[in-house]
Amino acid sequence: QLTCATAGALVQNATALRMFLQQDNATIFESYAVEAGSWMPCRRTGASVLLAMFAVQIGAMHFVLIAQNAAVLMKACRVAAPVHETIERVPQINSFATGGVKLQAVRGDISVRDVV
Repeated sequence: QLTCATAGALVQNATALRMFLQQDNATIFESYAVEAGSWMPCRRTGASVLLAMFAVQIGAMHFVLIAQNAAVLMKACRVAAPVHETIERVPQINSFATGGVKLQAVRGDISVRDVV
């Protein structure tokens, strides 16, 4: 399929029409373009231009919304990094190992304060 820009350039240029179709007539070219599956003529109306402007504006608005969510996501990643390191850490003491030094007795007090 031809784009509007390509078809418009070919219709404006008689030499290009002669090279492309061996014809100087733009009407023959337009009928060829329609048969090839392109839409001719490629005219832009005020409504289509306005619609394109609205589409660009809505797209830009959504990029702003993505930026806000990306900031929250980056903050969550920064906060989660130490937690992930703690989870993935290999402890120096393996409580499931059968070898190594065994303590005779273990005694301790656990105090939990100001836990929200």
